Amino acid sequence: DTALWSSLPAYHGAAHLFADKDNGRLWMKHWGRLFCFDLRTMRQTSGKAVTADDFFIDDVGETWLLHRRKLTSQKGRVLHLPQEAGNLQDLVSHADSIYAFFGTGRLIVYDNKGRQAYHSDAYDADAARRYAGTSLVVRGADGCFYQVRTGSGGAILLAFNPRKRQWRTLQTNATWMHTLTATPTGGLYLTTPDGYLRLHPQTGEQQTFNELHLPDGTVLSTGINTVWLDREGGIWLGTYQSGLLY
Repeated sequence: DTALWSSLPAYHGAAHLFADKDNGRLWMKHWGRLFCFDLRTMRQTSGKAVTADDFFIDDVGETWLLHRRKLTSQKGRVLHLPQEAGNLQDLVSHADSIYAFFGTGRLIVYDNKGRQAYHSDAYDADAARRYAGTSLVVRGADGCFYQVRTGSGGAILLAFNPRKRQWRTLQTNATWMHTLTATPTGGLYLTTPDGYLRLHPQTGEQQTFNELHLPDGTVLSTGINTVWLDREGGIWLGTYQSGLLY
């Protein structure tokens, strides 16, 4: 329902979901629009209360609104974003620091008072042009941040170690990588147009799953676009045509 969505002019990526832990709502950004779904009533609700250039909810459930280059949290914290860093794409709060990931591949780390602590670039300017599209960041069991970036050059999977302040490229792909989730044992699951991957970034071990055998005998070989690990260790796979699989 277009009457229920609000505009996010600074968001240029594909679907990005956020859970509102306090109010039981699920927010989705998608190509410049913000949608809200009330999990208690299982109905779409209005996102018109949000008036901003972009919208984020961090790992601790705090909502942030972007107005031009000023990012303000619901608790009144303010971050000033350098113009040269590009579009803000992901925001993670951890251990009294705020990690801001930008479309240029730059990471800026702020302290809890909003002051810049340091910045780090994932790659050079040429790679930045290739992977300037959608971003997704998760924090692994080892304390590292894992980021999938996509763009005109395909996709790249990156790791950032905040203790060493170092980036590492784990994998590149000529086509898109979709979503990413981390396991409590240090592994990662990643979806691609050809299926999904299970990999361990520390050992380099990797398995590729190109087909799923469903209970009715159907074999699904394409269309997997989402992966999520629940609290009980179950793996959920979202698809374009076959619904949600467990």
